[in-house]
Amino acid sequence: MKVRGERNPIVPKNESRSRTELLLVEFKAPKDLVNAFDAMLKSDGCEVYLAADGVDAVLRLLEGGEGGFDFILMDYLMPRLNGFDAMRIMKKIAP
Repeated sequence: MKVRGERNPIVPKNESRSRTELLLVEFKAPKDLVNAFDAMLKSDGCEVYLAADGVDAVLRLLEGGEGGFDFILMDYLMPRLNGFDAMRIMKKIAP
């Protein structure tokens, strides 16, 4: 599992990724739940990235370059920037 601060690899448009990349945005997620979720998804070929809230999620998307994420699972009740507002911003960045 990659934590905040590690960059997503930038993938050129013509190359496909070998793994599905998923961003999990969860405020105060229980560590054992996150670890179980991460293990389950990795066994299915996913790479899981974490963000603590909406601001971190937007920053992770910006850090990822054109490669972005294949899926984003996001809590909607978070401090600083809730899930609804974060998704509105993300849609403007990477429609």
